[in-house]
Amino acid sequence: MGSDDNLSALNSCPYIFLVSHEEAPDCLDLRIVVQEARAEKELSPIKTGDAKIDKVLGRGHAITSEPNFRTFTITFENYVGFSIRSESYVEPEPEEDFSRKLRSHSRSAFLDFIQKSTFADQVLDEPILHYSVVCLDHVIDVACTALPIIECQSIAESQRAPWSG
Repeated sequence: MGSDDNLSALNSCPYIFLVSHEEAPDCLDLRIVVQEARAEKELSPIKTGDAKIDKVLGRGHAITSEPNFRTFTITFENYVGFSIRSESYVEPEPEEDFSRKLRSHSRSAFLDFIQKSTFADQVLDEPILHYSVVCLDHVIDVACTALPIIECQSIAESQRAPWSG
């Protein structure tokens, strides 16, 4: 599956969970691993840990990952900065495309922050790009100088070793 195919596959997932993130030990590369998730067909009791809230919420469709679903590894080479935020508190960017799990931004508060808090734009020849990976529970923002590399495999096949460079 080519990179464009992997991007289409990622964006076709109903939901994704952040599994891990890690930085390469000797370079400025960031690797993010996410897993496809789907809502279960059967209703089940919602369990928040608070009986009063559980009673109000009642039953719902749990969102889960299964072994036959897909894992995506997204590598951002030569990153300038990244941030992981709770999706509960994220302010969307104006004109944000909510149909995509991997989003690109030509202007954003995150790019403004990178520009004001680093001198990267003064020393890099390439423009700084902003990507966000939108997961259940997390939004990962990455400022980098290259298109992300996306790999896809089934969850059962995705038992990866720690960063090997």
